[in-house]
Amino acid sequence: AESQILMLLRSQKLALRVVSGCQRECLRRMAAPAATLTANQGSGEGTASWLRAAATGAAGAAALWLATDRASGPGSLVSRVHAQGSSGSVDQGLTEDEKRMIQIYESSSRSVLNVTNLRGRRNLFGHNTLEVPQGTGSGFVWDNAGHIVTNFHVVQGASNVMVTTADHTEVECALVGADPSRDIAVFKAKPRKEDVGLKPLPLGSSSTLKVGQRAITIGNPFGLDLTFTTGVVSALGRELPALTGRPIANMIQTDAAINPGSSGGPLLDSSGRVIGMNTMIFSPSGASAGIGFATPIDALKLSVSQIIKYGRPIQPGIGLQLAPDQFLKSRGIEGALVVGVTSDEAKDIFRETYQDRRGRLVLGDIIVKINNIEVASSIDVYRAFEGVTVGDSLEVTFLRPNGRRNGRSLEVEEHTARLTAQDISVSPVNSKL
Repeated sequence: AESQILMLLRSQKLALRVVSGCQRECLRRMAAPAATLTANQGSGEGTASWLRAAATGAAGAAALWLATDRASGPGSLVSRVHAQGSSGSVDQGLTEDEKRMIQIYESSSRSVLNVTNLRGRRNLFGHNTLEVPQGTGSGFVWDNAGHIVTNFHVVQGASNVMVTTADHTEVECALVGADPSRDIAVFKAKPRKEDVGLKPLPLGSSSTLKVGQRAITIGNPFGLDLTFTTGVVSALGRELPALTGRPIANMIQTDAAINPGSSGGPLLDSSGRVIGMNTMIFSPSGASAGIGFATPIDALKLSVSQIIKYGRPIQPGIGLQLAPDQFLKSRGIEGALVVGVTSDEAKDIFRETYQDRRGRLVLGDIIVKINNIEVASSIDVYRAFEGVTVGDSLEVTFLRPNGRRNGRSLEVEEHTARLTAQDISVSPVNSKL
């Protein structure tokens, strides 16, 4: 008993020294010249930092006192607090919103997977090839058939992919297909004798989203399994480029923390339904800055269903190859310049760009409108095909240079043609990325 009393007295004296020292340093800093106080960006930041230091010192002293008080017996303050906490129910003191978040995490987390990009590397001391992890991301279970969805950039260039569940069970998967233009890849888990619990997440809709509603992410940022973050839908209808340069339309912006490794994880609503897939962040540092973007679930549904059915996305088009936008911009021309024609229907309508016998460039047709959507660049052509399906009729307005000039300007003639959207997508993606 005497040793416990002496230990308590020593700890209290030490706590008082910590508090007194912080208070003296705080007062000294507050009396310092203004030049000293502005060292931390702002005239009040230096004072504020030392006030925080004093508060931290006091809090540390209090924590030390409480820690030593635990040794004074079962009747101590800490012992009583722990006893009260352990005797209460699990949800004691939780708000209804907190209970709902916990329920969403517990019901959804087993459907979120860790995806590791593996690449073959030759052993320097032998002829064996080793698979070395090149990066990690997230994914989630799409349906009861065992399909798994993630971002294409998570698995791009991989010789193999390792997928693991929440309990670190490795799931052997095969690539079904990918849609690089929307940054989507689909895998399918191979059958196993034992059940690994691949439960699909319920799918919502992105067409009814409202700015300000709750947004929840689950993923594996920096390899930290099943990290749960919350925020709101910050904006809708954002447009960002995919790996192919083609814009992904109607992206969802959220301030829920998304970091490297979160890509491919689900963005959920307050009912636990998937409303998007976490895809990219805007950040000067590479870490979360509160500006993250998710591919909307409606676009995911369309692309994933096509990949599962055909092994590739179905991409509607009219069989035209377009010049880089910079080529027309440098000449002060707006539109999309046709440099090649690949479909039989389009060959009967459009003129492509070519070089004459003297090596001079002869401009082909310039598309300026598709279905009443103004075309100022090739990006607008991609926009015009959002929502178009194979077989739809398209009205295309284009300008055709007639070979004559008016001063430094080319004379053009306006034409309108009606074409049918065709499937111009590439062949199915190989089993290896």
